[in-house]
Amino acid sequence: TVGDVKKLPVEERNVSVFDLLPFDRLQDWVTAVDRFTATGDAALIERLADLDMRPVLKATRGQNTDARTIQKLGEQLRVFSTVLATCRGKDISKSAAAVRRSLQRIEDLHTLKPFQPLLRKIEPALASFRGEEIADGLAAARWCLDHQLYQQGYTILLETMITFVVNRALGKNGRDQQDRTLVNQCVTIIRENIPETKWLPPAGTDKPITQRIIAWLQPQQDLLDGLRNLADTRNDLNHAGHNEKACAPKTIQNNLVGHIEDMERIFARNIELADR
Repeated sequence: TVGDVKKLPVEERNVSVFDLLPFDRLQDWVTAVDRFTATGDAALIERLADLDMRPVLKATRGQNTDARTIQKLGEQLRVFSTVLATCRGKDISKSAAAVRRSLQRIEDLHTLKPFQPLLRKIEPALASFRGEEIADGLAAARWCLDHQLYQQGYTILLETMITFVVNRALGKNGRDQQDRTLVNQCVTIIRENIPETKWLPPAGTDKPITQRIIAWLQPQQDLLDGLRNLADTRNDLNHAGHNEKACAPKTIQNNLVGHIEDMERIFARNIELADR
C-alpha cells in the first residue's frame, strides 16, 4: 500500500506500480489510447497519466522514473493534439518531436512494463513527423484528415505551402508576415495577369522581391492552382458557408485528400530538383 511504501527509506522504494494501482485500470488506458488514435484527442490519456502517476510519485518523492515518463508523455500528447486542433503551425515539429522522445523512453520502463505494448500503439500515429517544418506540416494536414479535423487540415496545409514558397523563392524562413502576404498577392497577380502599374502594397512597393516570387511560382501551374483552391475553401470554412458558391460538406471532406496528395507531390518534386 501507499502507507507501507511511505515507511521505507526513499532509496528502497522500488515498488511495482501495480501494487499501487488497480489492475483493471489498464482497460481505462486501452480506451484512452484508442480514443487518441481514432480522434486525435489526448485529454483522457493525460488525465489518467496524472491521476495514476501522481500517487506513485508522491509515495516515492518523485523518484519513480517510470511514473515520471508516463506523466510526461500524457502532458506532451495533450500539447501535441492541442497544437493541431488550434493550428499552431510553428509548434508542430517541436511538439511532435517531444512526444516521439517520450515514446522512446517507454522502452526503458521497469515497473510499468505491461504498459509498453499499449503505449507502442501510439507510435505509428507520429511516424510521419520527421522534424522538418514543411514535411511535418504536410503530415499534420494528413493527421487532420484522418481525424476529421477538416478546417484545421485546410488551414495547416495552405499555411505550410506558403512557408514552402517563401523558403524556396526567397531563401527565408517564412516568419515575416509581409513575405507571406506577398505569396498570396503573387498568386493573384499571376492568375489575373495584373500589370505592375496596378500592383497593390506590399507587392507594388517591393517589386524586386515580388518578381522573384512570381518567377519561382509561374512555371508551377499545379502549385498556383492548389494555393488558390485551398485559399477559397479555407475562406468558405472561415465564413461557415455564408459566402457565394459555398461548398457542400461532402465536397470539403472529399477534396482535402486530393489537395494533400498534390502538395506532397509538389514538395517532393521541388526537393528532388534541389538535390540535383
